[in-house]
Amino acid sequence: MIVGVGGFLGIGEKDVAVNFAAIEPRSDADGNVSLYLNAPQEQLEAAPEFKTLTDLDATRTADQPRWPTGGTGP
Repeated sequence: MIVGVGGFLGIGEKDVAVNFAAIEPRSDADGNVSLYLNAPQEQLEAAPEFKTLTDLDATRTADQPRWPTGGTGP
């Protein structure tokens, strides 16, 4: 799961990947479900920024392979 951390009202926010096992659904008395993340804020802020394949492709040079040498890809 990808979540945004840091920033204020979306400004300065970065996306980080979070393991689904760290997410806990909780219900209130009315049956409304909220998702809670079992991780300290400092850990999330220190996590590397999530980048899509499109982001990674945009930053690589034309002579770099998309997949590491010897790999088979996704």
